[in-house]
Amino acid sequence: MLFYDSETKYIRVGLEQHHKLDFGWLNFTRLVYPNKILTNKNHFIDSTDRFNSIVEKYAYEKSTLYLFAHNVFFDIQVSGFFPYFTKAGWTLDFYYDKGLVYILSIRKGSRKIVCLSTTNYFSEKLAVVGKMIGLEKTEIDFEKSSHDEKVDYCFNDMMIIKQGMEYYFR
Repeated sequence: MLFYDSETKYIRVGLEQHHKLDFGWLNFTRLVYPNKILTNKNHFIDSTDRFNSIVEKYAYEKSTLYLFAHNVFFDIQVSGFFPYFTKAGWTLDFYYDKGLVYILSIRKGSRKIVCLSTTNYFSEKLAVVGKMIGLEKTEIDFEKSSHDEKVDYCFNDMMIIKQGMEYYFR
């Protein structure tokens, strides 16, 4: 399983303002039944290429990789997921987007990636999920904060996503 959170920066293009990936945190957790952690690895994401190559690396043959993020469509979109995996030969398997529910499944041979929004399970804001599991969402002023403070903030959000889903699956 992958748990992901990204932070973006705004790029002005004419009259439009675009979100571009600034950085993110990605956690890979591999469990062995019943809920014994075999692998738990955090990756700092500093580019769309790094994000997508790590995701693809963990999509093993004859298995399904689940990627969770709070509003996963936004996070994978700003991370270049769609053009990367299309160019790499992955094909759409299933797609559902309605209200707070988002499910995207792609495949390449016997490899499968399923992107799921944590809003499928928790309709609340991430701060509420954090409070529920005992991991408070931190406060930040993005205009005044240092890069390191923003990185820590993003890591905390990723941990809320990870621990929230672990809580849900118990």
